[in-house]
Amino acid sequence: MCSRSVRDVPRLTLEMRRGILHNVETDPQFAEGIERFNQRDFYAAHDAWESLWLETAPGEEKEFLQGLILAAVALHHYGNSNHRGARSRFRLACDRLEAVPSPFWGVDVKKFVRRMKGALHGLMTSDHPAPLNLKVVPSLRRSENGKGDKDLR
Repeated sequence: MCSRSVRDVPRLTLEMRRGILHNVETDPQFAEGIERFNQRDFYAAHDAWESLWLETAPGEEKEFLQGLILAAVALHHYGNSNHRGARSRFRLACDRLEAVPSPFWGVDVKKFVRRMKGALHGLMTSDHPAPLNLKVVPSLRRSENGKGDKDLR
């Protein structure tokens, strides 16, 4: 009988893609989503992460990806003056992201959520918020050591 627990197994999705077991954390679509997010193309970030999210088994990976997707969608809605949609998506994003450990996949999730809350404070507290200020939206950075990145704005 095997004495290893499920926690001893590396984070890999259960599905097969192109005949090999797939590690979601290193998927190019994840990196593309980060790049698009940092370029402030929130809809494209959402697209990159959503296709990956659809192929991911339930668990922390799926929650993390969904949180990032919802954060990107919230920013997209806010940028298009859909304040109601932005607020609802951002609340859901926070719920998902606060449910995963930090750091996660090299992203300091706690810092990202804190900075996003600061960037969207006016939206969340005012019926008539100022337009989205892209300068205060945090960038997503991944550290090489998996502990988050100090340069996350």
